[in-house]
Amino acid sequence: MLKYEGVDRLLALLQPGDRVIIEYEPLSDGERVIWGEIISAMIQEGDIAVIDIYGVGDIMFRNYVRLAPSRKYRKFIEGKKHIHVFKVGPGNPSYGEIIGEEKVYSRTENFMKAYYWMMRRALSVPRRPRYLVIFGISEYLHFTGDSGLYNLLYVISSLPVEDFVTIVPLDIKAVDPKVLAVVENMASHVISLTDGSLRVLKGGSGVEDG
Repeated sequence: MLKYEGVDRLLALLQPGDRVIIEYEPLSDGERVIWGEIISAMIQEGDIAVIDIYGVGDIMFRNYVRLAPSRKYRKFIEGKKHIHVFKVGPGNPSYGEIIGEEKVYSRTENFMKAYYWMMRRALSVPRRPRYLVIFGISEYLHFTGDSGLYNLLYVISSLPVEDFVTIVPLDIKAVDPKVLAVVENMASHVISLTDGSLRVLKGGSGVEDG
């Protein structure tokens, strides 16, 4: 089990092509850990790409900065140029540079085209990102049902992304248990954010207590 201070060690174990789910509950310390620890550590390494569906990432960011120490907030203001954001659906991400906009699609063909375009665009950033963070998957699955789950399976099997470490924060209270099982099966790593720790449920070979 990793304490929050083990984030750097955890990130060092991840390789491009890994798909990492970070499971959290709404009343957990999700905003602080995801933004204040995990993403903060990522932008110390270099540029990152973010797909923000429904503006969920921005909502979590704003919740975080309301309570964050001023030094942490200043770090994000200074680091905005290192965060390249795709806005999908509503919202206005304030934490980075918007490099593309898409609608929220439930039709597989449109979803596939949008995903392919975003991956191509992310790869064209001058300093290629090591990490791709996708916010709003829980909400997308909730609103789109079976078609949304099918779309995720389809793009992962048809367009496997080996260029980035993909990080997906997932609100497990918003996802049906059977859907969650399918999503976990698609992941190379599953990490639970609970009780003051990042607990590795799948993958993470060699990770010990922090």
